[in-house]
Amino acid sequence: AVERLAKELDHHAADPEGVIHANFNQHVAATGRFSSSEPNLQNLTKTEDDDPREFLVRRAIVPRPGNVFHMLDFDQMEFRLMLDYAARFAHDKDGVLQLIAKVLGGLDVHAATGELAGIPRRSAKTVNFLTIYGGGVTLLAERLGVSETEARATQDSIFRAAPEIRVFIRRVIDAAEKRGHVVNWFGRRCLFPDANFAYRAPNHVIQGGCADVVKVAMNRIDDYLHAFQTKLVLMIHDELVFEGPASEAAEVIPHVKEIMEKCYPAKFVPLTCGVDHSFKSLADKVEGIANGRAS
Repeated sequence: AVERLAKELDHHAADPEGVIHANFNQHVAATGRFSSSEPNLQNLTKTEDDDPREFLVRRAIVPRPGNVFHMLDFDQMEFRLMLDYAARFAHDKDGVLQLIAKVLGGLDVHAATGELAGIPRRSAKTVNFLTIYGGGVTLLAERLGVSETEARATQDSIFRAAPEIRVFIRRVIDAAEKRGHVVNWFGRRCLFPDANFAYRAPNHVIQGGCADVVKVAMNRIDDYLHAFQTKLVLMIHDELVFEGPASEAAEVIPHVKEIMEKCYPAKFVPLTCGVDHSFKSLADKVEGIANGRAS
């Protein structure tokens, strides 16, 4: 199956050396995120998402001989950015600071949210996602597999634990309704000429803000990598993939990580990155930086 996928990609999108050249489009997604086409390399799930089809596609993408992939992925980027915004919007920061303290103490955002709200991590994750994406109670109930009354109670438990998140969402929606636009951290405007769609504004601020962080990082990294063989070869939303000789990794990858983590001017919750590498494929990840020897 992997060989068949590789042949299909090679037939439709690869150059004579077998290198895939997808299109990356800056002005297709409404939030400002990159989209990808011919082929779409943005919708590659991660191993833990357990989608065998897309996992096989990741396994079909391999580094060229003598090179290693390094995959640097922002840690729960949208949720950390949301918390940073929520703290800035807060009147009384006690709730959000409890949540931030747990996150900065090592818990992931969903586990920290669940612990504060007294609900399972999986439920907290579902609510967190739909909070950012503007999903209503009906969709939340469907995703949680419960009644709308239970779904609303679950969401309310999170808002009670961190009320500043609700304040942030309300203020952003109000701004979109009254002004017809919102502005993200980078200064980019997202237009909402129809107030009926203002409920989407928090997603534009967060997802669009994350997109701008990644774009700033890509430009700064490109400037830095001019002196090295290592190059940025792929971006999958919050993940950047680099290809180069393992001998450069110890010098290059920590600096790239630092660039990524410092692009966003955080006040409360800094953005962080995880680092994996692979001599085999995008799917076969090993935590950390390659040891400098070809493998």
